[in-house]
Amino acid sequence: SNDGTFDITDSTLELNDTSGTQNIEGNLFKDNTVKNLIISNDVNVAGTANDTLNITGTLSFNASTAELKTGDNITLKSSIGDVVSFLNAC
Repeated sequence: SNDGTFDITDSTLELNDTSGTQNIEGNLFKDNTVKNLIISNDVNVAGTANDTLNITGTLSFNASTAELKTGDNITLKSSIGDVVSFLNAC
């Protein structure tokens, strides 16, 4: 069971809603962290203070028209031996 958050700290999340822009917040995820995030449609990240979305693996785009509005609230984090990457798969 969880407390209403998704544990994607070692997984991949693709946002690909066809009905419009998706809105996400860092606190939707365990430790505000997603390992890999794939943007396939327009996405807005909430600009809420102290609610930064951390990406520890890969941030990539899977559609040439997809837009990511960060709300100045995304951090690409790396650690010793691991490097965060940004890919454009379009």
